[in-house]
Amino acid sequence: MTNSETHALPDGVSLTRSQKRFVLLVASLGMFVAMLTSIPMTITVPTIARAFSVEVPTAQWIMTAYFVAQAATMLPIGSAGDILGRTRVFIAGFLLLILGLVLTPLALNIDTLIIFRGIQGVGAGMIMVTAPAICTAALPPSERGRAVAAVMLGGWLSSGMGQPVFGVVAEYMAWQGIFLVIVVPAVLVLAMSFRLGKLVPKGSKRPFDVVGSGLMVIAFGALVVAVGHGQEEHWELGHTGTHVAPLFAASALAAVFYLLYARRASNPIIPLHLFRNLTLTTASITNTLLHMTMLMVSFLMPFYLDNVLGYSTIAIALMFVPMAIVLNLMALPTGWAYDKLGSRIPCTIAMVLGVVLLLSFTQLTETSSFWQVFSRLTLSAVVLGLFVTPNVSAMLGAVPQRHYSLISGLEQTTRNVGHAMGVVLSSAVATYYLQSTDVQATPSTYVSIVHGASLVAALMMGAGAILALFRHEPRNPKPPSESEPAQTASLSGRV
Repeated sequence: MTNSETHALPDGVSLTRSQKRFVLLVASLGMFVAMLTSIPMTITVPTIARAFSVEVPTAQWIMTAYFVAQAATMLPIGSAGDILGRTRVFIAGFLLLILGLVLTPLALNIDTLIIFRGIQGVGAGMIMVTAPAICTAALPPSERGRAVAAVMLGGWLSSGMGQPVFGVVAEYMAWQGIFLVIVVPAVLVLAMSFRLGKLVPKGSKRPFDVVGSGLMVIAFGALVVAVGHGQEEHWELGHTGTHVAPLFAASALAAVFYLLYARRASNPIIPLHLFRNLTLTTASITNTLLHMTMLMVSFLMPFYLDNVLGYSTIAIALMFVPMAIVLNLMALPTGWAYDKLGSRIPCTIAMVLGVVLLLSFTQLTETSSFWQVFSRLTLSAVVLGLFVTPNVSAMLGAVPQRHYSLISGLEQTTRNVGHAMGVVLSSAVATYYLQSTDVQATPSTYVSIVHGASLVAALMMGAGAILALFRHEPRNPKPPSESEPAQTASLSGRV
């Protein structure tokens, strides 16, 4: 394709090759900045926990609050992107993220910091939801995998750069500098994003589902908060009955009311008929399971490396850099693989490999060598690399283009529910072995925590591997018809 050749978008906009590259660049950089506030932050949790004198069950809220905010808001954000315009939501996300980053260093206690992390989560979520949708719309369906790969590349690159940079900041500077470091690239990408307005399709003309959005916020938000509160207090009966049970009830009622409401609503936030597509349904569930299980390990490993093997914060950060390098190297090849093979084969292989990997973590001891840990962390990146791009591509390919932001929001919601549940389950295992949130853990305790969490994660990953086999994708997938959404949701799994 020459620079003058164009790819026409649904609203009549035609992009040249250079314009498509610019769209991909901005979306990828947006994902890079947003993801800096996500997984790379796990490397700094032990440092922040020491600064506020809290242990794992309380410190987990530094990450859980972020994931809860995203899990509760990403579906409404995705729907808003499809209706109001993805560029507007993308830019608004940067403004909110920058606000959260500037406020966080002002936190005087752990509770305030957790609130500011929630603000960061919503802002970053707005970027994460719209970036894949923007890229997918900019390229033809035959290149969907490569478009998604470009966005994922930006996110994975942030891990490779974010963890060592955060490690240096945590080692030699105050913890507040960790958040201020991200402000500079955030402002730069925000400035670039204003050019997207003329290159990205405008929103569709349909009403925003306020009622459905509210029910989704309650359903997902209350669920994750309930589990977090329960494990933090070791599921003490009185606390569970007073504080946790009402949250579980609110989550369940909101989900039931949404199912009843969506059957009658003319424009529900997420149409239920889309889930007749077996590929979309199984991809959503396995997405939750994979990110839940892998996060359980990545959340606990900094504590293990710090408190058991005695690694410095910088050394721990450098241990995770090869993971990001492997993910970056795998992004484009796995995007190409999806364009040629679909998602079933790579996703199933990834989850089977994940089971083997997670079981291997139960062999770590108080005297494990550098290579024993390093090899497992690197293999973790292989599992994620094989799974993520094909799975995201499959979800986006299962719906008409007018739902791209919504399904991107669904993908991010299931991912962040998985992340939040992974952190919570890891902390629950830690609480089980500590027997109290106030007990100081010993090296042997941390080893037991890693073993217990890895075994639980392996069992859940195994269930996901079986589920991934149920996908059925045609040899040459075509995008569902914009005019016949109901037919796109057949049980044949067409994408």
